[in-house]
Amino acid sequence: MNITIVTSALNDEEGKALLELMGVPFKK
Repeated sequence: MNITIVTSALNDEEGKALLELMGVPFKK
């Protein structure tokens, strides 16, 4: 399953930080 999430973040680091705060479980 592929899910696409679009944010207004200026770069990948900001986008990942936003998603982590929302509780998205990233593989470490």
